[in-house]
This record gives sequence, structure tokens and C-alpha cells, in this order.
Amino acid sequence: MESDQFRGIMRQLATGVTVVTSRSGTDPVGMTVSAFNSVAVDPPLVLVCLTVGGATTMAVSATNKFTVNILADDQAELSNRFAFTDQEQRFDELEWTWTELGTPRLHGLLAHLDCEVTDAVVAGDHVVFIGAVVGGDRHDGTPLMYTDGGYHRPEPIGS
Repeated sequence: MESDQFRGIMRQLATGVTVVTSRSGTDPVGMTVSAFNSVAVDPPLVLVCLTVGGATTMAVSATNKFTVNILADDQAELSNRFAFTDQEQRFDELEWTWTELGTPRLHGLLAHLDCEVTDAVVAGDHVVFIGAVVGGDRHDGTPLMYTDGGYHRPEPIGS
């Protein structure tokens, strides 16, 4: 299958939007990621797919730690910031704190998960990191979703 055809098919899948963060030396790094999913409940495991050679990928590889920041429906601008702004400017004038794990956690989120890498597999132009969830928190709200090249809010279908 050609990559353009594959991309077109995958655009039809609605996903939640996250920002995966880690630490590079003393600096925070992060990127917008829609390729995130739970793997297991016992023990709690998640996976994230990060671009080979990216700053966040290299930081996660070096520290074996990352935080998944799950965005709310009013955080499309934050998603764009971590997708399109230069890495060095992504945390400028942004509210965030270091977690106990030593990874950056953004403020005002729907939820976050602090993870320690248990496995990593190179798959094409991405690295799939499996993370053991060692901490996290959630807040009430509506998730930000991405499908067909745009941001959306989920709507219930009946009761």
C-alpha cells in the first residue's frame, strides 16, 4: 500500500490527543502524539509511538521515563504548540511542573500518566515505547479528539 493511501485511511480514525513529555539533561522536551493507547490493566501499561530521531524520542530513550499529558477539548492550541513550534520554545511561558519521576507535567490537563519504559521497538519511522504507569491523575472534562485533519469534541449518541 502506498503511504498516501495509508495516511488517508488512518485519517478516518478518531483518536485522543496527548502531549508526551520527558527530560533532556535539565531541559523539558515534548511533542504532540495521537498514537497512544492502553496495553494492559494489570499491570497498568501504555504505549506511545514517537518519531525516530526526534528530541522527545531521544530523551525518552536516554531517561527511560515519560509523561503522557491527556488534553481537554479546550487545548487545541496547546496541541498545535507541541506539534509545530520549535522544541526550544514549546515550554516558554507555559505552566508546568516536574513530576516525582522527573518528567514535565503540563497544567490544566484532563489527565496525565507518569511512565517508566519497559520495552521499546523500532517500527518503521517510529519507536514504540511500552511504559509501566507509576503515577497519574484525572480531572472531569471532555477530551480533545483528532480526526480527518482537524480537532473535534466527542458527542454522545443517545442514552
